[in-house]
Amino acid sequence: MCGVFGVCDFDKAAESCRDGLYQLQHRGQTACGIATSSGKLIRVQKGAGYVKEVFTPDAMAQLPGNIAIGHTRYPTTGDPRLKNTQPHLVDDIPLAFCGNGDIVPSSYQELRSGLVKDGVRFEGDNDGELLAKFIAHLMVVGGNLSDAIGSLMADAIGSFSALLLLNGKLVAFRDPMGIRPLVMGRRENTWLVASETCALEIVLALDDIREIAPGEVVVFEPGRQPQSFQATRRPFCRHCVFELIYFARPDSVMFGISVYQFRETLGRILAGYYAILAGRDGLKVDLVIPVPDSSNAAAVNFAATAGIRHGYGLTRNHYTGRTFIEPGQARREDSVREKFNPVRAILRGQRVAVIDDSIVRGTTSKKITGMLRNAGAETVHLFIASPPIRAACYYGIDMKTTKEMIATQKTVEEIAVATTADSLTYLQISDLEEAVRQNGGAPCDFCYACFGGEYPTAL
Repeated sequence: MCGVFGVCDFDKAAESCRDGLYQLQHRGQTACGIATSSGKLIRVQKGAGYVKEVFTPDAMAQLPGNIAIGHTRYPTTGDPRLKNTQPHLVDDIPLAFCGNGDIVPSSYQELRSGLVKDGVRFEGDNDGELLAKFIAHLMVVGGNLSDAIGSLMADAIGSFSALLLLNGKLVAFRDPMGIRPLVMGRRENTWLVASETCALEIVLALDDIREIAPGEVVVFEPGRQPQSFQATRRPFCRHCVFELIYFARPDSVMFGISVYQFRETLGRILAGYYAILAGRDGLKVDLVIPVPDSSNAAAVNFAATAGIRHGYGLTRNHYTGRTFIEPGQARREDSVREKFNPVRAILRGQRVAVIDDSIVRGTTSKKITGMLRNAGAETVHLFIASPPIRAACYYGIDMKTTKEMIATQKTVEEIAVATTADSLTYLQISDLEEAVRQNGGAPCDFCYACFGGEYPTAL
């Protein structure tokens, strides 16, 4: 779930890249990097930490050039060592690469073993390095760029939205199913590429914004219009629906859908479940609150639809990162305590509906429910704006084993007990499909594998 950003034809490309990465910090907070070029010479600066911590004035001074690519890392494959931090530089060409996504384990091992047999050496165990060296190796042995990327799309099973620096050009491409997002836009004569539209808008790349299509390759060169070609036929799209539910920023438009409006729709659908429970079981709620920030839009629309008071019963410390993408369970538990604080004045004596985007391990939900009860809430009812997560993800979300998922071990009623909630309500996959449909998308174009276990590729 990393973030990528690219700039072509701007004197201070590294500065624009840094500003774009700062808007993509929510997609990765472990490490970040930028590579720049004005020709064949490529310079790279990267390090562990947040964008503003790594890219100090001294670091930026080492990044001249009119083309840049950058990356914010959320580790799913490969440990957090600097060798696994992107962009990856391959000296043989030279070539710099950064990408967002994951290659499924069997495909990763097969491709890596083949390259090792051909004499290619690896420094880390990150799939970004694998993709970079796959392309570079095919070019070294006599292939051209388009053939190399075409072979990658044919042989690499998984998701990848990627950027290359090569021979004074910026190259952007996306896997044939478009699992991860990638968009492009223009600011005067400068072309920019990003994981999300919010990053384009912050650097005023407001013209000619469009998605890079699944299987498409776009080549950007200073002083020329972008050149595009389809490296492979598009058999079908399988956009990640979890992007819309949780990962993307609400001010982005992704897969042709407003993220904010999609989450509003989820809240309205959840309110329909509340109406059923109120009529059938006599469930009563006085106050609707979100687990900020990814649930804010859903909570606002839930409250408006149900005619219940809306409030912010949890205050989030915005100087902490995203709990879900913290590496390690112990660190995630510490982050929950650091991240949220209850607003006792509006919770005391209230029957509270808590709107959250998802439950993976149950850690956050249990701690939040406890916080609310200690702050005086009379009852706590969890409404989750997604279905139970019961299957591993192999395309870029750090959920690779089902044993950590509470919904694979317990029923909904048992999860309610485990989280100490008075009741627990989930959406269904059909509700996600309806939300996609209501926001102008095609439900069949999306991947719901983490909820239903039906994967779009071989594993």
